[in-house]
Amino acid sequence: SEGYLSTIRLLTVAMNILLDFVEFPTEKITEVTRNCRPIGIGFANLGGLLMSLGIPYDSDEGRYVASMLMSAITAQAYVTSSDLAVSLDREFEYLEKNKNEMYNVIEKHYDRFNRIFTYWSPAFRNLREIIIATFKSILYDYDGNTYRKFLNSQASVLAPTGCLTKNSIVSTEHGLVRLGNLGDINGNKWQDKSFL
Repeated sequence: SEGYLSTIRLLTVAMNILLDFVEFPTEKITEVTRNCRPIGIGFANLGGLLMSLGIPYDSDEGRYVASMLMSAITAQAYVTSSDLAVSLDREFEYLEKNKNEMYNVIEKHYDRFNRIFTYWSPAFRNLREIIIATFKSILYDYDGNTYRKFLNSQASVLAPTGCLTKNSIVSTEHGLVRLGNLGDINGNKWQDKSFL
């Protein structure tokens, strides 16, 4: 658990450093990104992790593990963002006028985490208690007038990776082709096709 949380802290710091040096396609995107400082820490290869733990991918236990891992990222990234804001004596541009909304979002993350965790994987048992304590350290500092500073308006994101639809474009030996144009949709589940 501690190694996972340390990695989240390290990634949060690193992504904040990168935000000050990265180039964006337009001046407007640069301005908004530098003012709001959104970072998007998430994870990939959940299926590989679940298989290595012997947990079925499409199962309640698998969803609980995914929720726990993402909740840990969200809670720890926001705590680190707050620590950075205090250290740097800086917060993201619109926090003052959006502080109630910011805490409302974090509170919803915490509430949802608490509601779904009637069960958790034994492999992650102690992480659950750490996540609860981390969320509480953010929320119970807030009384409506004083609040934690945050350097980032957004800290975590989980993109829907691995999802292909018939309109997805894939690379083949014939160039880029829509997935729905390959193979016989009424044919066998697995068909021989050559992809690059």
